[in-house]
Amino acid sequence: MSSTPFIFRLLNPVMKSVLKSPLHSLVSGQIMIITFNGRKSSKSYSTPVSYCQENETVYCFTHAGWWKNLVGSAKVRLLIRGQEHIGTAIPIREDREKKIVGLGKLLTAVPNDARFYNVAIDQQGNLDQNDLRRAVDNATMIEIRLDGSL
Repeated sequence: MSSTPFIFRLLNPVMKSVLKSPLHSLVSGQIMIITFNGRKSSKSYSTPVSYCQENETVYCFTHAGWWKNLVGSAKVRLLIRGQEHIGTAIPIREDREKKIVGLGKLLTAVPNDARFYNVAIDQQGNLDQNDLRRAVDNATMIEIRLDGSL
């Protein structure tokens, strides 16, 4: 059985369809599609994820196990704002401080996702630092260096 929560198994196909359509601008500023190959099967997988971007680096997080397919600096394709990109993905599990900074950037860019990480946000938009530190313990950060557009 999949470790992906039931609601995401229902919403992911819908979100992928929207992100691939002319209506992508409704959500593509906060959600992208990452496509990667299975490390054993070589089968192609795609999943929508929230992201933030700084120049040529894109960050996303997951609680699911698909990140294991990215071990060893895997090549990925991203669909960001209707544009396809290629990049090199590096899962980050052990560098807790880097994950705290990365999750802070993501939740600042996509504050609605704070609820998935149980991170409180005050009225000024500040993230609760204790919540943030606790949240990274159960999440994997994916850092993607963009290599170019397709």
